[in-house]
This record gives sequence, structure tokens and C-alpha cells, in this order.
Amino acid sequence: MSFATEKPLVTVNHIAGHVAANFLTYPELEPPFLCLIISGGHTHLVNVKNYTTYEILGKTRDDAIGEAFDKVARVVGLGYPGGPKIDKMAQERYP
Repeated sequence: MSFATEKPLVTVNHIAGHVAANFLTYPELEPPFLCLIISGGHTHLVNVKNYTTYEILGKTRDDAIGEAFDKVARVVGLGYPGGPKIDKMAQERYP
């Protein structure tokens, strides 16, 4: 698509996008800090050194936490994706 429209192709690392999303939700947040990324396919513990430099300290080798939430939700009849539904139920139960 980039070639066809003669527009530049800008790559973005998926994990870096998760880290950067914290700055949208918490604009007062300043590095350094530890970031726990728990998404559908990734579970990473990241040392955010500054706004553009981070180090992955650890990650899961098989199922990510988000995938586990989805599997549990499917088994108990909540449907897919289950993570947001389980999160909402937990917040209602334990505000």
C-alpha cells in the first residue's frame, strides 16, 4: 500500500506501542519505570529506561496471560475476547 500510494512506510514495534500507550493514559508518567504488558498474545516485563529506550526483562514462552483469560472466558460462557469481560466483572465485584 505504501508503494502504491507513494507514502512512506513507518514501522512500529508492537511492544513499543504497548509501552507508549501508558503515556496516553498517564501523561504525568515519566521514565524510568517497570511496565507489565499483558495483552492477548504477549506478557512482558519491560524496564522503560527513557521515552525511546526499553529492555525486555522477561516474557512468557507459551500462553500469554491474555490468552489464558480468553480460554477461561470461553469455558465459562463469556465469549471472545474474554479479557475485557473478566476485567469488567472483577471491577464490578471489587471496585
